Amino acid sequence: MTDYLLIAVVLSFVVVSVVGGVISISFWSKHKQRRLARLKDSHMRLRTVVAELLERVNDLDEQLKYRSDMKGGPEDDKLKVAAKDLVTVTECLPTIQELLADKRLNDGADMLSGCCRVVEKVTRLLDQIQPAIQITDSTSGSTLKLPMKEKKIK
Repeated sequence: MTDYLLIAVVLSFVVVSVVGGVISISFWSKHKQRRLARLKDSHMRLRTVVAELLERVNDLDEQLKYRSDMKGGPEDDKLKVAAKDLVTVTECLPTIQELLADKRLNDGADMLSGCCRVVEKVTRLLDQIQPAIQITDSTSGSTLKLPMKEKKIK
């Protein structure tokens, strides 16, 4: 009788440990799936932000080309740094996507974080350049006033 009792106790410990292991594996699996989903979402948002910043750099570059007084100035140098950094981030985006596809979450998160820091730096640079470039009338030197649509008040 004691042998059967001992076997029952041992089997109950085995069953409890197996069920506990399955529950913990299920928890970690769901945790990794949620983290992977968050990282993929962040990756897609980063792609969008980088595309918009590239458009902004292009617009500022076009404005600088037509301003003879600003060629070779500090704004031009800042714009070159910003463009170079954005190209570097753009080259990293496929690597991040591959890391996430291979489920190397820590490596993907590290690269994503680094790219976000570079994007924040570029945003600050572009914010410094933007006020320096103003569209001016070449004859009078005054800032052009663009027509605004009047908002209807209800």
